[in-house]
Amino acid sequence: MTNIAEKLLANAPEDMDLKARYGLTEVPSLPVVDMAVKEARLDPRQ
Repeated sequence: MTNIAEKLLANAPEDMDLKARYGLTEVPSLPVVDMAVKEARLDPRQ
């Protein structure tokens, strides 16, 4: 299974030097964040 960081790095421009720019020498692990849903009830009379 491909992780999120690998998918992001696969879309980086080929001429971008990730080691020079960001110091990356390997694919970093990224935490998985669940999306949150917030509900709000609005009074249309206000």
